Amino acid sequence: MPAFIAALAAAGTVGAVATLKNQFFTATPTARLIQVIGNNEQPKSSLAHKISELTTDLKSELAAVDDKYQHFVQEHLDPLLGKKRKDYVKTLALDNQNELTLSNEERRANHRLALGGVALVSAGLGILVNPFFTGLAVALGFLMVFRMYVMAYKYFQHKRKIGAIHLICIYFLFLWLGGYAAIGALGAVLLGVGFKIKAITEDKSRNNLVNLFQIQPDAVWVRHADGFEITIPFEQLRVGDTLVLQAGQTVPVDGVIIGGVASVDQHLLTGEAQPVEKTVNDPLLAATTILSGRVDVRVEKTGAETTAGQLLEILNNTSKYNADQGIKIMQLTDKLALPTLVLSAVSLPLIGPAGAVSLMGANTTVTTYMSNSLAMLNFLNLAAARGILIKNGLGLDQLSQVDTFIFDKTGTLTLEQFQIAQIHLLNDQTEDELLTLAAAAEMRQSHPIANAILTAAAARQLELPALDQIHYEVGYGLKAWLPQGIVRVGSHRFMDMENILLPPHVEALMTQAQAEGHSLLMIALDEKLVGCIELQSIIRPEAKAIVAGLQQRGLDTIIISGDQEAPTRKLAAELGMSAYFANTLPDQKANIVQQLQDEGHKVCFIGDGINDALAMRQSNVSISLRGATSAATDTAQIILMQGDLKQLLPLFEIAQDFKENLTLNFRFTAAASLVVASGILLAGFTFAATELFYVISLLGGLGIAMKPALTQGGTMDN
Repeated sequence: MPAFIAALAAAGTVGAVATLKNQFFTATPTARLIQVIGNNEQPKSSLAHKISELTTDLKSELAAVDDKYQHFVQEHLDPLLGKKRKDYVKTLALDNQNELTLSNEERRANHRLALGGVALVSAGLGILVNPFFTGLAVALGFLMVFRMYVMAYKYFQHKRKIGAIHLICIYFLFLWLGGYAAIGALGAVLLGVGFKIKAITEDKSRNNLVNLFQIQPDAVWVRHADGFEITIPFEQLRVGDTLVLQAGQTVPVDGVIIGGVASVDQHLLTGEAQPVEKTVNDPLLAATTILSGRVDVRVEKTGAETTAGQLLEILNNTSKYNADQGIKIMQLTDKLALPTLVLSAVSLPLIGPAGAVSLMGANTTVTTYMSNSLAMLNFLNLAAARGILIKNGLGLDQLSQVDTFIFDKTGTLTLEQFQIAQIHLLNDQTEDELLTLAAAAEMRQSHPIANAILTAAAARQLELPALDQIHYEVGYGLKAWLPQGIVRVGSHRFMDMENILLPPHVEALMTQAQAEGHSLLMIALDEKLVGCIELQSIIRPEAKAIVAGLQQRGLDTIIISGDQEAPTRKLAAELGMSAYFANTLPDQKANIVQQLQDEGHKVCFIGDGINDALAMRQSNVSISLRGATSAATDTAQIILMQGDLKQLLPLFEIAQDFKENLTLNFRFTAAASLVVASGILLAGFTFAATELFYVISLLGGLGIAMKPALTQGGTMDN
């Protein structure tokens, strides 16, 4: 922090001097503007036109200079406040195809830093060289915190009560009018640094949270009435067109299949763990993925009219649940503002104006604001060092108050891949022999089910026979010619198409697998069904330990899933969850969260899909994983950048340490304030003595705020 302030003063002064020199002495538009105004011989209309033209040029040049300054701050000063976290923010923006722009609040904060650097130097020159510079320091300091006076007015207008911001405004006014320009300039700089930290620790996600264009390709293939396929730009696609989709593509529209079959992954939209087979007359929804197969789709809805688009529109127009505005410690300083003002007013006849204002300065507000801002920055950087991006400090503060933790099931507690749950033999073949047949047939495929079969075969070190030829029935299954005979691998529909008879007990296996949320892959050799392979989603390896760790901390753990009852119940039992909800739609998930909040619970929701985003927005704290949908990562306050759940327990430790740091800091600054107030009222402390104690308490508070950087391996990157 001292390095940052020193860099700020130097950069601000040099930048401001260079700017003044360029703009008022050598800048061409400025020089020409002065010449035009000084030339009285020109007609008034011509003069007005030239002034307007040159003013426009001047504005453009000033904007260009400001852009260069903002870039300088971003590249050279911002890394001093946490490079790792900034890199994560950039990475997330690239992942989601978002444009990461500098917010207006951060640009204003950077302007305040430049003014602060010049104000500090001017205050010093006012003491050492000429009182003129003191006046300049006062003017710049007031300009720097002018927005704070506007905020104070709006605060009172909105809430009809006195807050800490009013104390700060009155205090600074006294400093500048009372001849304490240097102290006022330093205080303004400290507040400016606080504003800067606040700006960079706020959520940089776009206000329009979800990027619909992620599911929209640049170009698509459509089939004309004559049967020919052509490629057209996506924006030219119209309702009624026939869209051609194949394996690996994300569906960009809502429509109905009019030809072909496909295996479709819908879990990000519906929460279903297993792929769904789609054929003619089945609906196909935007934001789902074709795993295998090829289909012709009649377009019915595009863009915001699709089911996914309507859900995202609701999300973008839904207010974030935010019952607790601001960090709780700062709420307490607001509550102390009015008593402090009353005490100052009552004491005015006894200790005079200087003493009364000193009492206001003894309030913990500025010290607490600065130390809390620095503590927040340190803990956000500590989290970044551990692979956690916390977008804003409010999320970290509220995490320590959470008592209920809700997980989405598919993609959050489970991986987006399958494993073999059981092999069902229907004749005298062994498991290895059946798996060899299936793996040999699937060896050239890359969809998730094929990957599960091939992984299991590799784990058993099975030697796969060479294929003579292969025929792929798109969507339903495939037929391969092996030395053992003709092997068919696929769904029961594929077996029906191939006239393979299913024994009666296979129907029972299908019913049982479906009830448990599993997939049943059938294998036939020549004309006879020889076995079935049952596939299930893979539970994240760390999930059970994470849930147990949360429960040891006294948290209730709940699953809310769009998947079926049986697999959700089974997973909840296996992980030891407190409760579960199955077959829930996106709005139902949000309603469950709200119901828990109405009962007095503080809720944290972790999810990865479009169908989770509404519930995440409703929650007190929301978490997602890197690699999830942009709907989830844009909505979430916290992102686990390693893409798994391993950092959840360290995250809670960081939140608890943050809470303890703020509490310790407040107690220290409150004790220092009591000492100063007692000294003013009982020992006749002068204003200088008050400021000395203030500096001591500020340094102590900053020291406590720096604790994570000093004790946990140096989380400030520099």
